Amino acid sequence: MTVDDIVRAKVAKAKDFLAGAEIMLDLRAYDAAVSLAISAAINASDALVLDFENILPSGKDHHRAIALLKSATDRDTGRQLEYVLNLKSKAQYAVQRCTASEAEEVLKRAKRLVGKSKGFEIE
Repeated sequence: MTVDDIVRAKVAKAKDFLAGAEIMLDLRAYDAAVSLAISAAINASDALVLDFENILPSGKDHHRAIALLKSATDRDTGRQLEYVLNLKSKAQYAVQRCTASEAEEVLKRAKRLVGKSKGFEIE
């Protein structure tokens, strides 16, 4: 598999997760919407870092992923991922539930990341 193949696969996954997040948001399943939007953002971020830095982030070190994304793109793009990742624990593990406004904001930021990686056409 080439680097371009991996980038395309990551973008395709990001788009799929984003579509799922939008469905969950419509169903008012906010924790699921946030979780799927986070997965979309991570995959889009991985595609961007791989394309620009030739590094495929791996593992659960979110601070490293944010730093790599900032290095590959810009600070604002890194902040989009940082915001999204800050809700991961709440959406996936905490007793607290995500709110509609949190889900909408995470989805908006995930869309920005996917949009930045959309230059890669999926066949």
